[in-house]
Amino acid sequence: MADDRPMVAFRSSRLEAILGGPLGEVRYEDVARLVDLGVTESNDLDFKSALYVEPDTQAADQRTAKEKQQAAEKKKKDLASDVAAFANSNGGLIIVGIKEDRVSSAAAVLSTVDIADREVRRIHEIVASNTFPKPRLDVWPLPDPSQPGGGLILIAVPRSALTPHAVTTIDKALLYPRRLGSQTVHMAEYEVADAYRRRLLTLADVEVRHEREASTLRRWLDSSTSTFLVVTLVPDIAGAFRVDAGSLREFEQEALREKPIIGYPDLRWSQAAVGHSRLVALGYGQRRRAEKLAAQLHEDGAGAFAACVGRRDWQPASSDTDPYRVAEQDLVIAVLSGLRYLARHARDRAGTSGPATVRVTLWPITRPVVLTYPDFEDDDLVIETEPEASALTEIDDVAEDGGPLVAAVHRLCSGLVQEFGLPECRHLTADGMVRLGYWSDQHRIVDWATSCGVRLVDVPARAR
Repeated sequence: MADDRPMVAFRSSRLEAILGGPLGEVRYEDVARLVDLGVTESNDLDFKSALYVEPDTQAADQRTAKEKQQAAEKKKKDLASDVAAFANSNGGLIIVGIKEDRVSSAAAVLSTVDIADREVRRIHEIVASNTFPKPRLDVWPLPDPSQPGGGLILIAVPRSALTPHAVTTIDKALLYPRRLGSQTVHMAEYEVADAYRRRLLTLADVEVRHEREASTLRRWLDSSTSTFLVVTLVPDIAGAFRVDAGSLREFEQEALREKPIIGYPDLRWSQAAVGHSRLVALGYGQRRRAEKLAAQLHEDGAGAFAACVGRRDWQPASSDTDPYRVAEQDLVIAVLSGLRYLARHARDRAGTSGPATVRVTLWPITRPVVLTYPDFEDDDLVIETEPEASALTEIDDVAEDGGPLVAAVHRLCSGLVQEFGLPECRHLTADGMVRLGYWSDQHRIVDWATSCGVRLVDVPARAR
């Protein structure tokens, strides 16, 4: 059962100390002990004695059908409000299956609830239908060993970068809940306005952060002859790890074993280094300047990755206006590899999860660049400035090989090739499949796709 539990985005050192470990690793017995300890509800902890569902009515129930429907609807709004309140505050944990003392708000009695998969799905569906924008939440059951089919359900909600989250009321109005101590209250108008202002400032900060990560990585690149595809990733919720002698030593050992480029196992890191609050990996170069690969990984989970996709010295020019070629396939491979590498750092090393913004670009552009794919070249597909594309993605989705990673890369690469004049990336599909007809050395992508269950579509190559 432990292997089915999620990597929980919400972190609380206070709750982890009470429960004896990270939320995703706690057992039923750990949570049940809260009753013996008399732990009280607080700004990051809420108890619910039953599921957010109107119980089956008995024969003696004299309510009308409309009243029953309104009561069921109120339960849904209560769930959405509790989740949004934590997202609009500092995050928190809802434990369904513990009844609190009405006076002290302390955990008083275990009240086993149904932990079937349908209940977990229903919680996600209710929150998605009643909160705007939908906040991140992780929901998972803890089975009671003594009661098959019963136990506790945990709902963990991290602090959101997209606050304020609104909840629709029964009469279709919008309310903005937040946590105040152990209670859920609603924001005043000025609080809502201030929250929106902070959201806009946060988005501006993200733009600055992407540029900072990219510019810092450029210092490690040998751009005298190479053009790089650069990927940057910035999580919405910052993680944390520490750069020190121990983490550098561990990172160096990992880097020497890694095969960071999908389909090209011979392309590897050749050295590891450190920058300010960052681990750095370099591939193939001299004097700590990378000619083929580079990555820097920040303590908070952000990072940047670069892979060479064009060598200008291999395509001599008589003037600065003569174009050189970059293969679309190389862009796709670089984004696939870079996005996966950065997401794994954010998830596994910095311990963060949830949404992240990703940006891709080509750098430097010192001569016009023509985009090509096997056996086809169109001089109209040319750019003279650095193209750029960005997307929002889930870290957990793109940290693993599979369809969600492919779909995210299709969005990013489509944004890049649109700068050249193409409507979308030709090598992948929007729903996470690989179009074989556009690939040279097909065995490289076929072997990878087959190993991780990505579907292959045999589409004949076309110009546009």
